[in-house]
Amino acid sequence: MRSIPRRLVSCISFLNVIASKWCSQSFFVAPSAKRPPQSSSSSCIERLRQAVHDQQSLTNNANEVCPPMTTALLKISYDGGRFKGFSAANDEQTSTGSLRSIQGTIQDCLSRLNGNLPVVVEGCSRTDKGVHAYGLVAQFYCIDPLLFHETANETTMSSFSIPGKRQPHPWNKTDASYFKAIPGDLASIQYKLNRMLPKDVRIVNIAPLPDLGASTVFHPTLSCTCKTYEYTLSCGEVHDPTQWRSTWHIGNELLDLDAMRAACQEVFVGSHDFTAFRGAPRGKDDRMKHSKQNPICNIQSMTISEDTSRSWSENTKVYKVAVTGDRFLYKMVRFLVGAVVAIGHHKLSTEDLQHALTSKIRDGLPLFECAPAKGLVLADVAYDGNEIDWH
Repeated sequence: MRSIPRRLVSCISFLNVIASKWCSQSFFVAPSAKRPPQSSSSSCIERLRQAVHDQQSLTNNANEVCPPMTTALLKISYDGGRFKGFSAANDEQTSTGSLRSIQGTIQDCLSRLNGNLPVVVEGCSRTDKGVHAYGLVAQFYCIDPLLFHETANETTMSSFSIPGKRQPHPWNKTDASYFKAIPGDLASIQYKLNRMLPKDVRIVNIAPLPDLGASTVFHPTLSCTCKTYEYTLSCGEVHDPTQWRSTWHIGNELLDLDAMRAACQEVFVGSHDFTAFRGAPRGKDDRMKHSKQNPICNIQSMTISEDTSRSWSENTKVYKVAVTGDRFLYKMVRFLVGAVVAIGHHKLSTEDLQHALTSKIRDGLPLFECAPAKGLVLADVAYDGNEIDWH
């Protein structure tokens, strides 16, 4: 509950003196003018007290109608060249310093804004080391440790958590079951984060959680309908030195663009098992995850276009590969780009790629490269039917 403004309360005693004088004489009134009607000082004070009470009632009603938000969405842009990926699981301390992640960096700043309490940041995608983003969507919230440990049990947790998650998840923007209010209004949070974050990370937009109704919960990953990745590559005698951190230069060998585009449309577009185009698991935990993961993805579009705005030399061409799909496997986009580049160099055929999809292995294929991470950008994330009110 908001307190009554200090100035308004302090002036009550002052007006008590003024009211008594005002009732006994008329200030700044011409001799010919009539005096104002007489009234007692007690009635003046009573009217003032009533005004204070009315303001307090309006404040209380506003708080009841608009409870504080406990979660919100962030649209994040970053240069991933000096990060070890999005996931905070990649954070580690070494002898030369800390290896940072996007998630861990933002969680640390939000925690400092929230009284050093742990803050959860859940992204729509876990980009790999070196991958960039124009607009990765993430949700943040702070679990109240007192509420969570005192009231949580298996029965209540099942109704407030996402299947497969070990902690509660907000069901709407003002869910206060286990969650604390966010530290301020949306505009101030965005401003403060951008002052605190390193220069290679920015909060482009911020928004309240969309309202999906009482029976549906919004989650940045599960509610996402499709994502678009863009990959930039160049070929020619000399690469552009101003773009080398975000472009894969494949050398001077020309590309057969018609063959590459045909492979995209005839082989990759559609719903397929992309096991053959997934990165190898890293350790025992990754092998367990891969064995349980659904390898079927629906590629809605895959296009290749020349980016004339970035062709800095007549002998150097810059191309952009755009891939849109409902979901992607580990390193999948980079393997798809490597495969179409091999097609463009006539090292692979569309029949080779079709066989890899069918057999679910790529061991029998001629060797082709997994495209470097530096050329990949998460360009867009879509949420069908969920209008997000970005600020």
